[in-house]
Amino acid sequence: MCIVLQPVLFEYAPEMAAIGTKLRDRAQELGLSDAEVARRAGLHPRRYSNYVNDEREPDFETLLRICMVLETTPNALFEIAGAATAATAQPATRRPAAPGMAVLREIDVRASAGAGAIVESESPIAQWGFPEMWLRASFGANPGELHLITVEGDSMEPVLAPGDKVMVDTGRQVPSPPGIFVLYDGFATVVKRLEHIPNSDPPTIHIKSANPAYDSYDRTADEINVVGRVIGVWRRL
Repeated sequence: MCIVLQPVLFEYAPEMAAIGTKLRDRAQELGLSDAEVARRAGLHPRRYSNYVNDEREPDFETLLRICMVLETTPNALFEIAGAATAATAQPATRRPAAPGMAVLREIDVRASAGAGAIVESESPIAQWGFPEMWLRASFGANPGELHLITVEGDSMEPVLAPGDKVMVDTGRQVPSPPGIFVLYDGFATVVKRLEHIPNSDPPTIHIKSANPAYDSYDRTADEINVVGRVIGVWRRL
């Protein structure tokens, strides 16, 4: 089971500053009108105008939708120290969680879901807050073993698309039952569906893409390094 996530950027603090000018400036940087931002975010133009004119503050879910359209983060909009846009984010420092919240780090490991981009770094670029009880109840996971990374390539479409953020449970590295995993296959770090081939000797893993344009292949268990099971995905709708 792979759940669509609704994460929150942990460092968000709405009381810090008005954001109307920042919303408009960022939209202009991207060549977007207020009306187009509203359309892409699924908001009525008048409602979005209230935010741009600082007549109202967006709730957190709405702010996240706007940030996705503007390719930025709440941190960047509020100019919190160390914040950056999604495209230029710098390594984030782990901060203590609010009561009841678990902090998950987003790692700059662009798992290639295509023909094999090589991972160049594993630097944390952001941290996101999730209700700890929800993580444990929904996934049976230890929050300390969960990380977020971004998918590249189209080999897992339509299940996973380029740019999707996936939650990876590094405490679950055995492909039983079969599922979607992040792994190093000897050539690249990729996101694929893994299944153990019964009665294989030596133990062998079948590695499969969701996109039929990509061939499946097999590797022995000692030829791959399974990073963890993909248990959730966050994407723009």
